[in-house]
Amino acid sequence: MRAYTPVLMVAALKDGAADVITAYSSDGALAGADVVLFTDDRGALPAYDALLLVAPGRDDLGRQLARYEGRIRVEAMRVANAQADRATNKRSPAEAARWLARETGLQ
Repeated sequence: MRAYTPVLMVAALKDGAADVITAYSSDGALAGADVVLFTDDRGALPAYDALLLVAPGRDDLGRQLARYEGRIRVEAMRVANAQADRATNKRSPAEAARWLARETGLQ
């Protein structure tokens, strides 16, 4: 068994060095990769959920952000992450975020 950093795991699948990996479902390296994604329906791995913490007294901001809850599909997030990947440097993170906002109808 070998240990890989998350950045190299998908590459290990592609070149045959690994048959199975764990990955974040929104990892940009998975966009366009010929892989089969399995769901961890038994909770063997801890969930990786993004969350926002809003300062006390900023309930207005919390309500504004709540409008976006559940509106971004993991597939779209994966593509946006791939666009902003530093290794390929296709787009800046800000450009990828603008693309994601347009793609998901949030802009």
